[in-house]
Amino acid sequence: MDERWTSKQKALGLAALAIGTNDEECAGLAGLSREKWPELKAAVLEEEGERLEGQSDREVYGEYVMRQTAIQADLAEVRKNFEGAEKPNQMAVVGCLRARSEIHDKILKVGQDMGFVRKEPDRQEIGISAEVRAMDDEERREWFEADRREYFQLYEGGRGAAPWGRTTAQLREAARREEELDS
Repeated sequence: MDERWTSKQKALGLAALAIGTNDEECAGLAGLSREKWPELKAAVLEEEGERLEGQSDREVYGEYVMRQTAIQADLAEVRKNFEGAEKPNQMAVVGCLRARSEIHDKILKVGQDMGFVRKEPDRQEIGISAEVRAMDDEERREWFEADRREYFQLYEGGRGAAPWGRTTAQLREAARREEELDS
């Protein structure tokens, strides 16, 4: 632990790292010169690393969730300020909502990655997968053929091109040739 810095300076340094966008801004937030900031930054990161090393994954994830939840609360407050303004900025409100949603998604993803949140496949994927596996070869071919016919119908209505650049006519011709070979 670096004793050159007071606990208040270290707390300011940690806060500056959390909200600053670059070293110059962090130095200003911590009330230090650009020359002194790297020393405090190194001390804060060292201390924070030691603190995190002593925690379990569950504690680290719990702290992560609390910090992300606090950010969501801050965004809710920012959104209220935008909505309550004389001329509400709708794009800013939408941005706040999107950011809150992304934070929620990050919390779930990190939880899943760390094994604290169970990830289940989409029920529709399970049903289709089990259904296709249970089919014999002929049924499976018919199922895929019906899916392909549905695809042609979707793209025939004026769009004319499949997503990967082949025209509907080219796809129809390929399907016709396949049918001839199957006959």
